[in-house]
Amino acid sequence: MKLRSVSFRPLSVKTVLRDMKDLALMMVDLAYSAVLFGEDDLAEEVRNLEELVDYLGYQLTINAFLAVRDAKDAEETLVLQYVATATNKISDQAADIAYIVSRKLGVHKAIQDAFSNLVEERVTRALIQSTSIFTDKSLEKLDITPRIGVDVIAIKRDNKWFLDPQPNFVLKKGDVLLVRGGKSGTEVFRNLANGQIKSLEEAEKIVDMLEAPEAKVITPTKKVEFTAIEEYLRELKDTSELIIDLAYSSILFNSKPLAEEVMVLEEYMDELHTSFELYIISQGPVKNEEDAKKRLGLIRLGVAAENLADAAAQISEIIIRGLSPHPIMAKILEETDETYKRVEIARKSPLSDQTLKELDLKNNLGVYVIAIRRGKEWIFKPRGDTIIRPRDTLICKCFEESGETFEKIASGEITEF
Repeated sequence: MKLRSVSFRPLSVKTVLRDMKDLALMMVDLAYSAVLFGEDDLAEEVRNLEELVDYLGYQLTINAFLAVRDAKDAEETLVLQYVATATNKISDQAADIAYIVSRKLGVHKAIQDAFSNLVEERVTRALIQSTSIFTDKSLEKLDITPRIGVDVIAIKRDNKWFLDPQPNFVLKKGDVLLVRGGKSGTEVFRNLANGQIKSLEEAEKIVDMLEAPEAKVITPTKKVEFTAIEEYLRELKDTSELIIDLAYSSILFNSKPLAEEVMVLEEYMDELHTSFELYIISQGPVKNEEDAKKRLGLIRLGVAAENLADAAAQISEIIIRGLSPHPIMAKILEETDETYKRVEIARKSPLSDQTLKELDLKNNLGVYVIAIRRGKEWIFKPRGDTIIRPRDTLICKCFEESGETFEKIASGEITEF
């Protein structure tokens, strides 16, 4: 990893902070995908992004300090510094996860196979070759998402990153694209980028064939001994991704309820990580060097996941301690369409004792339930057959207007919808 020199550049603090946040979130996604799907090229991109986030952190600090005029400015700048430091820590831990792949530690292939079957959405990397139909075409003209079910989340061109590229972005030979989608869609996308698949019409047919019900029969494999590890890994991944998302949301929305949930999740992660490590070291004597590497990879993954949670808690501590977010946060918030809500289900709520499938909150209210806290237990990415119980705490993503309505429904103030 080549380190670039740091000297003052007059940059927009808002833009730098937003980019650092988006890059760190993307790095975590890429790092887990690299480990759980065994993709070396994703691990390499994470390492490159780590240096970029570090560089942006220096620039944010310099530019923010230049604006300090009095004690109030100093307090607000302290908040920015806390967020920048925590974001750097998140990117460092994402790089540590990627290190597992680059140093050939990894996880057992049976676990990777399990995640390949169990995880519906993934991130992958594709390099555009000169023979690709993508060359010299805009994202809008290609209209990739509805056709093969993937979203382009970032593009790298000549070591410059374009996050959330606009529809008029024209792709060129040598561009590196990061895309999110299902297993079939991402595989087909890579083959479109390298020129093996010659048309989008052909790509659509292949995705339809791979997604057909008869093609989704999973052949049983001998991986019973790894079931507990699979479950731990899934929970470590889901917990750390959720806690980071909520931490940034708590500071952007100046939301103490979300910050409190981050602290609850951080304690939950501490317990989860301890249980995970105890399980790994209790699996009998190490059989050989390969077994030792696999166990070391798993332990390092657990440590990084806990450190991710600690960094997220550092962001939310700002709100818990009563510090005021910098005005820059409000400007970033103006560009954000969605918000997060924490709601507790009252016994008299029409949501009580209903399944998520029956409620169909996404279509009826524009509310997406991303996690449920039930006592000390968490249900991440709840399925349609999950029943909402009285006193459940729901963490939801929604638009502000629909979120306010949802809060009234959850409390029972609105008795039907």
